[in-house]
Amino acid sequence: MSSPFPLFRLSEKVLKLVIQCMEYIEIIGLSLLSTKTKEIVRRLDYNIAQIDMTVEDVIRIRFNASEDNPTSLYIFSIEEIDNISFANETCVFDMRYLQDAIGRLNIHTLLFKDFCSLECAQLAVKHLTSVRSVNAYCPSFDDPSQYRNILIQNLDSLVLGHEDMFLKVGLDDLLLMNSKDISIQSPTLTDKIVNQFLKHWIKGSNPRMKNAVFEFADNQVVSEEIILKGLRYREVLFDGVGVDGDNEKIEGYEILRKDGTAGTLSIDQSFEGYDVHFNVL
Repeated sequence: MSSPFPLFRLSEKVLKLVIQCMEYIEIIGLSLLSTKTKEIVRRLDYNIAQIDMTVEDVIRIRFNASEDNPTSLYIFSIEEIDNISFANETCVFDMRYLQDAIGRLNIHTLLFKDFCSLECAQLAVKHLTSVRSVNAYCPSFDDPSQYRNILIQNLDSLVLGHEDMFLKVGLDDLLLMNSKDISIQSPTLTDKIVNQFLKHWIKGSNPRMKNAVFEFADNQVVSEEIILKGLRYREVLFDGVGVDGDNEKIEGYEILRKDGTAGTLSIDQSFEGYDVHFNVL
């Protein structure tokens, strides 16, 4: 029978070498044993590029190490969690515990997908107040009237809609959105709704918005004439990104808001349907 390895009798120099051979989860567990082990791990001066979390029946944490050090891990230097994904139908834990564990960190994006319930999503938005972006790809978000409190959040980004959803978005829902960037994919979206939205923007609605993408579902035909109807615009060429990802000149239209702010509009057609892009300059 082998005897226990005297890990904590090693000199700090040797202990560091042993720690460097450990798996991520082992290093985290070791760092939680005592103040001394936490400090030893901290002094390894490891770094990490990204942390993603998935919340289901259990909470999974994925670390993406920096390219120059693929085995690196320095969890104590992390100030931001890139993504937290919620995929379960119900929250089987108290959201306040998650808040206590990561509440001091800045959270970039909450991702709601698969069978995540709206109740669970609402709890996450309520307790994780540092969130800057919300992406919803689950059927529980089909009816925006049920989560207007999320629509009015001062987010950096709001993404709603997916091929597995039937997002029933209307003009009133779009006008409530107070995010800088919005991206909407909905089978109820029409060129007339986009036209009305732009007319309201000209009058001063959605003042924080910088970029908007409207994706039309079900191969719906989009009329450029209807989108531009009643708008004062001029044809322009502006810098954009082509379908191959290269920078190129895009043909579009410039629209002025009543305060003089300019926005550019372009309409793209792909194999998946029509997309309308609107960017505030």
